[in-house]
Amino acid sequence: MRFTTPQTDPRPTQKIQRSLDLGRRGASAAAAGDLPGAVKAFAAAVKVDGSNAEHRFNLAIVLEAVGNDSGAAEQLTNALQVDPEMTAASRRLCWLLGKSKLPDGVRLNRQGLKAALAHDTADRDLLAAATLHHLSQTLPLRRILERGAQRGWRDAALDVCLGKDQEILGDSLFLETLRRGVVSSPVIEDFLTAVRATLLLDVPPARFEDARLMRMAVALMQQCWLNEFVWAETPEERQALASEAIAGDMVPAGDWAAVQAFTVRSMYRPPTDVLARVEPDALGRIEPQVLRDALVTRVTEEHEILERARRMPRLGAIQDATSIKVATQYNVSPYPRWTGVLTYREGHYLKNLSAVFDNKDLDFLRSPFEVLIAGCGTGRQAVSAALDYGANAHVTGLDITETSLGYASMMAERMNAKNLSLVQGDIQNIGASEPSFRQRFNVIECIGVLHHMAHPFDGWRALKECLAPGGIMLVGLYSALARRNVATLKDDASYPGVDCSDAALRDYRQRLKELPDGAPGAELSKSLDFYSASGFRDYVLHVSEQRMTLPQIADFLDENGLRFRGFFDVPFSVLQKSHPAETRPGSLESWAACEADRPSLFSSMYQFWCTAEA
Repeated sequence: MRFTTPQTDPRPTQKIQRSLDLGRRGASAAAAGDLPGAVKAFAAAVKVDGSNAEHRFNLAIVLEAVGNDSGAAEQLTNALQVDPEMTAASRRLCWLLGKSKLPDGVRLNRQGLKAALAHDTADRDLLAAATLHHLSQTLPLRRILERGAQRGWRDAALDVCLGKDQEILGDSLFLETLRRGVVSSPVIEDFLTAVRATLLLDVPPARFEDARLMRMAVALMQQCWLNEFVWAETPEERQALASEAIAGDMVPAGDWAAVQAFTVRSMYRPPTDVLARVEPDALGRIEPQVLRDALVTRVTEEHEILERARRMPRLGAIQDATSIKVATQYNVSPYPRWTGVLTYREGHYLKNLSAVFDNKDLDFLRSPFEVLIAGCGTGRQAVSAALDYGANAHVTGLDITETSLGYASMMAERMNAKNLSLVQGDIQNIGASEPSFRQRFNVIECIGVLHHMAHPFDGWRALKECLAPGGIMLVGLYSALARRNVATLKDDASYPGVDCSDAALRDYRQRLKELPDGAPGAELSKSLDFYSASGFRDYVLHVSEQRMTLPQIADFLDENGLRFRGFFDVPFSVLQKSHPAETRPGSLESWAACEADRPSLFSSMYQFWCTAEA
């Protein structure tokens, strides 16, 4: 456990000195393994000086260590209220939320949650899910959701937009959550979809002069940008959208009627459909400011992504037919459209590698070394790698899709990932690259990429040639067993096809969303990918997908002189429970037997480390 050190005052008051003494006592108790004593001491320090964010953070660490995740989450949000810039607390909160769902009734601090959402090195979608669940247990959102379930979502939306139940319009945490993270609650999606329809079909233009309603409309617009307009649309909504033309020059001119109609339309379609070729500087006359700021940010980003994509270095033309189809999909629907990345504490990721590899295997970490993220997409994995591997690493991100790389470049600069370089190219042609990639990289990561090739094992062989002597490789491949539900859906008559339109995607997704629990396809709504258009297309409608079995992978490893070193996200202890005689990392034959008993063990994808035999 790593504790933070409270800042000391050269002349502390008696109260502050008492809290510092208690904090040191807590740290000493934790170091001695006395976790109950550490909890008691840190809790006393918080009681003496509740305005000390470090005391609250340290209390959270020991509460988590004794299994009190709810108490830990409460203290982390309290720490963030005291110090909104406390990156360690936002990161720790995300890791905590990622490992377990908190029970109802946890007293999370609203201001602390809002502060956590502002951190770039946090998983905003994970935070959004936890925040919305928390808000759904309290007023006013709880009342709205109960009313929607009983009387219908349209009635609940009318009450919010035109009736007497408008308290949610002023809920700053709710609005900030809509702006920052993808909504992944089916029930809250139902409510918000109804609000969007109400704003389009029922709310008179004059009503938008209410500043609270306009702020809600802008936040809902930004949410729809995040989810890429994945929500279902009724025929009535489509007809209204088709019948109302908005003059593109009237919006930058500040015409109120055009601005109001444009705001609502931008909940359904990209704002650039109306504002094509408009420069951000031309938007200065739009009111209110909350809308202007959102539009300037969006248009600026779109321009920047395209410009960065245009300047991206290229290893050569993409010529393979399957690669061209995949590149086309991701150019139209870059995936994922991330806004924050959850990083490890400094040096912690490298420490985790020691659980898989021997010290000799990791000697290269002590000197400058090279990392390849093969198939980096929009850059979330590449940026994470650049930050997690540290200053000794130079990371190269390779992808076939220029739009995705443009987004990756923008986010890398925003996240200060200065040790990351990006290049467009096809993994299958990597052997012919200049400068040569052959035997260059100490680490290669290729997750969720090879199985989209026509011949995944050919791509894997090409990557092996890029591995430096003594290098390590992380590979992610779809599991045929865990993905059989998606394969079954593709044989159903209602499946719209991998080249379907966005409208067909929305209709099909809504059909799956309405399935009863236990029906084939209903389980897909448990994945975050279900809640964005690019995620859904990648997850369910991909233009090229191959699925693997562990015996197939074992054969490839044997035939190509590679050694299985362990799974990335499934601990060895899982195998030991059913195969106690196995030694780390376990045989893939035994892992296959384990998966047969638990088909969802690998969450649709095998992620594992391997090395080349000497």
